[in-house]
Amino acid sequence: MYLFHELHIIPLMLLFLLWGVGGWLLTLRWFKVEDHERGFIGLSLGLVLANWLGNFLVRILPMPLAFWVAGGLVLALGILSAWPLDRDRFVNQIRKFSWNRWILFALAVLLFTLIGRGLGLLDDSQNLPTVSMMATGDIPPHLAGSPDTRYGYHYFLILLGVQFMRVAGAAPWTALDLARALVLVLTVILVGLLAWRLTRNKNIAFLSSAFFTFAGGTRWFFLLLPVSLLNKISAGLNLIGSGAVTSDNLVDALSLPWQVAGSGPIPFPFAFANGVNSPAIMSHNGYGLLPVLILLLLFLLADSQPSWKTGIVFVSLLASLALANEVNFFLLYGGIILVVILWVVQNWSIRPPASAWPWIITAIIAGILTLLQGGLITEILYGKLHPSGTYYKVGFSLVPPAVISSQLGKLSLLNPIQFLAALFEIGPLVLVLPLVLTWGIRFLRDGKWMQSGLALSSVPSLLSVFIEYSGTAGLTATTRLMSSVFLMCKILAVPLLWFWLKDRAEWIQKTTCALGAMTMLAGVVLFSIELVAIPHPVYSYFITDMDARFYSEYWNKLSPSTAWVLDTDPARAVTLFGRQANSLITWYIIRPEYDELLANPDPYLLNSKGYSYVYAGKDYWNSHTAQLNADCVKIVKRVDGARLKQGVYVPDFRQLARIDQCK
Repeated sequence: MYLFHELHIIPLMLLFLLWGVGGWLLTLRWFKVEDHERGFIGLSLGLVLANWLGNFLVRILPMPLAFWVAGGLVLALGILSAWPLDRDRFVNQIRKFSWNRWILFALAVLLFTLIGRGLGLLDDSQNLPTVSMMATGDIPPHLAGSPDTRYGYHYFLILLGVQFMRVAGAAPWTALDLARALVLVLTVILVGLLAWRLTRNKNIAFLSSAFFTFAGGTRWFFLLLPVSLLNKISAGLNLIGSGAVTSDNLVDALSLPWQVAGSGPIPFPFAFANGVNSPAIMSHNGYGLLPVLILLLLFLLADSQPSWKTGIVFVSLLASLALANEVNFFLLYGGIILVVILWVVQNWSIRPPASAWPWIITAIIAGILTLLQGGLITEILYGKLHPSGTYYKVGFSLVPPAVISSQLGKLSLLNPIQFLAALFEIGPLVLVLPLVLTWGIRFLRDGKWMQSGLALSSVPSLLSVFIEYSGTAGLTATTRLMSSVFLMCKILAVPLLWFWLKDRAEWIQKTTCALGAMTMLAGVVLFSIELVAIPHPVYSYFITDMDARFYSEYWNKLSPSTAWVLDTDPARAVTLFGRQANSLITWYIIRPEYDELLANPDPYLLNSKGYSYVYAGKDYWNSHTAQLNADCVKIVKRVDGARLKQGVYVPDFRQLARIDQCK
């Protein structure tokens, strides 16, 4: 299989073994974890802890040594937590090892990795350059296209991809696909483990995992509306992003393929895509499901009261959450604050009970670490001190209630037509919210502070309909503020409905099951189309076979390490060579001076501006023969091939030239 030729499997398995054994040992004594849960919880915990430690170690140790040391530290902490080892218990645990479960797990990771290799969806032009530059040692990263600009991205998943690049020799596109797939499968498994813990019903656990995997919005409901009503709704919407690229109106878009870069051989139908509540199988972005995996670990481990021992792990998990997705971090802390307020109101006291103090201390320490570790929260602090040196500018404003869809635009909840469109984008999933909040209150009454905070984080998330983001990431980033509502409903929907439906009338049970199936339909359709992409692996929509050959030979090898490469596609050269260029203002805006250099690539001028190399294809090279054929231009390598043009393959080539002698 082609995937196994793209990475070194033995060091990868050794890395997984360090994470898995270390995490497994951590759960033996420090946490209340059942035997059947221990393996997958342990691997998930080891992965997160090692990735978080690696974020610090790469700043003082060379790669990949830092990642091996991080894995070794997780194993050492696991041994420390389980020492002295109970030989009988240890042997008994080994005997209970289920090969069947782990084989299925490995096959599922392989499946979703292969799906990822067939797709190049959702910001590959941002994520691939970032992972490539980070793998050269640029952590915390700078903007790939602006060497002096700090890029305060939630890069925790990308850092996992960096590990696979430096430890297993994977290319950026393979490393990110593997990282997303591994995290997705572990998340789905932990959802099932949580459902089992709540219900003690294997069927409910399996159904809960399936529901989480496929549940999403129900845009396809539009297809069932009368034409007159659909036209009226369409007239009231202003499509944005990939929605506007698909069509200028909703009516036409619903019968067209979703125009998004990097889709597979069969395009995704726009009617089954979503700009608010996408199913888990569509997490092909830069943070994936890693924040959800961390939230689930907090849920499953929080039955163990924090102590100085478990506090080490909980602090690491909370700090990791901030680096994985700062929105989920803030919403969780908002849920915890709400829990505190409810407790104060119930007890008429501002003095927390003794059981709450360990959690308070844990949350404070984790909050302090988030200011230092990198990511958006660190950059917000840095931006206050150096406003011009950081990429992200963050701003919020209070607005009338609205839901922001990354494809359908701003949907006002005060406009009946747009309100209906918002309901279709969100889907019936939101009907589970009252049960989630009820269980959040129940957790609080039982003294389960973290579980209660997780469930009640849905409240500040829901209130985000009154907030509009206006920072660097653009309007559509507002959508992520509603993430906790959907996450908590997806995670808890099946077990909570199982309890609620026990004593309900048959028609209520059947209606609920029908709504659940409707919620999963779009996810099943999208997954079916994803499967078709497996036999057609791609690097990305901006990288060809010719480019990949340059990556395999020259990544992180162009000298000096500070060399800049001029390329007609700013994302391409950074990805292939791990070298910068002064090309971007933002991911969507190219510097005017860079455009000028592309229009007139005089090698002497390029060199004076800091560029040491030029990388381009046949058309560009032939268009600027006079400049690029100067005597001082030295061709490093040329790769011949073909590219697809209007459905026909035409001859092409890629060429790398050195221009540092043009003085």
